[in-house]
Amino acid sequence: MPKRFVFFILLVLASALVAKGAETVVPLILDVTVNTQQTQITINGDGFGTKFPKVLLGTTTLTVTSSTNTSIQATLPGGLVAGAYLVTVQNESSHLLALFTAVVGQIGPSGPAGPQGPSGPQGAVGPNGVAGSTGPAGAVGPTGPAGPTGPAGSTSAAAICGALYPNLPAAYCAAAPTTPKLVFLTKNTFNGNLGGVVGADAKCQTEAEAAGLPGTYKAWLSDSLGNSPSITFTQSTVPYVTPDPSLTHVAENWSGLVSGALEAEIDYAANGTLLTKYSETYGIWTGTNPDGTASAQNCSNWTDGTSGTGKGDLGIPLDYSNGVWSYAEATNPNCSSQYGPNALYCFKQ
Repeated sequence: MPKRFVFFILLVLASALVAKGAETVVPLILDVTVNTQQTQITINGDGFGTKFPKVLLGTTTLTVTSSTNTSIQATLPGGLVAGAYLVTVQNESSHLLALFTAVVGQIGPSGPAGPQGPSGPQGAVGPNGVAGSTGPAGAVGPTGPAGPTGPAGSTSAAAICGALYPNLPAAYCAAAPTTPKLVFLTKNTFNGNLGGVVGADAKCQTEAEAAGLPGTYKAWLSDSLGNSPSITFTQSTVPYVTPDPSLTHVAENWSGLVSGALEAEIDYAANGTLLTKYSETYGIWTGTNPDGTASAQNCSNWTDGTSGTGKGDLGIPLDYSNGVWSYAEATNPNCSSQYGPNALYCFKQ
């Protein structure tokens, strides 16, 4: 059975000059029926004229087999493939045209998209448009559920400190939130090869963390490379204290620390243990003057632990009321620890 396809009409009218008294005939196509099995096309409409009109399917002129003013039959060309074609009918008297789009056969599905072509050059940025008005504020969302209530007193700084650092002496957390700066001696002792100042800082940090002390710790140590407490330390405005239960004051602040005289001896380990041997004559590697600047001897910037001739300046905790706690001028053992090995002072930053 032939399939009938009816589409929108594209009508083109062209004006023409005709002889005086002659009638202008305008052709009109209403529908087109294509029978591919019988290779026949039927065109219905009006104004086709009494002469055989000229009929084109696309650009191919068809052979008209019969024609009236309202109907045309023509033969389709061989090898016609399915698709949409423009049908043109020209009235042979007025030479005016009627156009119509017809579909021959079934149109197959679209093939896959081809590769994207290269992007064209970016056009110039246009001017900004006028800013729109601000929209209305959205509705306020519902309030979320309240969190669980903590135990009584848990919001205090001292309680939080105690929960975070259970190994700290109770007096330390009781001083929160104006927590002082802790100062301690290392329990371990070393020869002059400390791995440089950075290695000594790491030794202090390790013992602080093992004792549960929070914060960052540095060794009271100087070299000839520009490292010294006067340069690298945070200069505290709160007291320096030892980690014993009483939080014994060593100095009220940085100014007191570098004044030359301390308020108390630095002789407690990070865990609050009293290191009694340092109340005698044992030394602490420092290479540092009481004011925090570098002194002369530093065991080759604290990398020499075997030389019998290299020297390193040290301090003695027992003599805290004068500058000897940092620099014992008459005692500078060789780097292989002739009078040691020696510990380190560690300060919280």
